[in-house]
Amino acid sequence: MDTVRPTLFVSHANEDQLLVESLGNFLTRLSLKQFQIWFSSDKRADGGLQPGDLWFQQVQARMASCEAILVVVTNRSVNRPWIYFESGYGSASSQKKLIVVTHGISSVSEISPPLSYWQMYRVDTLDGLTQFSTKLLDIYGVAFDPILFEAYSAKYFDQLTSLAASPEPLSLGRPKVADQGGVDVQSILSHIDRRIFELSGLFPARDEYMSYHVTIVDSFSKERHRFEVFKGMNLQEAMDGIWSKISDFVPPYTYLLTWVLRHERTGIRLIVREMAFAIDATDVFKPSAVWVVDQLDKPFEVSAARPEASISGDSLS
Repeated sequence: MDTVRPTLFVSHANEDQLLVESLGNFLTRLSLKQFQIWFSSDKRADGGLQPGDLWFQQVQARMASCEAILVVVTNRSVNRPWIYFESGYGSASSQKKLIVVTHGISSVSEISPPLSYWQMYRVDTLDGLTQFSTKLLDIYGVAFDPILFEAYSAKYFDQLTSLAASPEPLSLGRPKVADQGGVDVQSILSHIDRRIFELSGLFPARDEYMSYHVTIVDSFSKERHRFEVFKGMNLQEAMDGIWSKISDFVPPYTYLLTWVLRHERTGIRLIVREMAFAIDATDVFKPSAVWVVDQLDKPFEVSAARPEASISGDSLS
């Protein structure tokens, strides 16, 4: 057994092996392997039941050593006695957390007591998957990272829902970081690197995450760009990075001459130049904010600024 990482025990029916494998891979990537996942039908060489294992003793040992028990209820497992036995073990122990998720179950009335008395999360809906992931990661003291969740959830959500619709077992390949639909793969990989460095202690994290993205709407190309903002970046560096995304349309050193940034929600324009090196980018570009690159017909004049529009940094989200 793994004596370093805490363990999540998954109670399920063997017929749901591919569903549990897909969900387990999703959680492993989302948590950056900060806990291990054990389920009896795991086909990996070092996972699940091994040749010569006494099935009942091994399951008991794994349940005894885990921090939480995840019960996966589907139309295949809803009437299986073992998930009720294993969930009963978890609920009877004050040292264990019990989490119940459903897939393909339309109503709690399909589930028999006492399992039906527990709060359940649907892993066949994006909202349910979000709630479940947040809850589970909190049990293991792992921060919910929205960037990683966004990168992995769409593909896994598609896999999970396709499993429910298919009467035959599906062969699920190794999931990859999404490489289509506008996802910036390199940004995701860079973010994962930062998170791993943060977890290893090589990067002292001042906030929950080392970096995040804002959206830049380009009025020149009519495109939307994802721009990464990270701790230690100053405002000038951020503006230079944004310029690189529109450099096909404007020459360098022409901010306030040919273009200006405008906060989409408030309409506030970014009128800072000489102090840009002394201002943290994170004080201006807030997580998930949208900024618009406006084309200027003539150089911006100071008299066009709106002093009454001054707002706090917290309003720039």
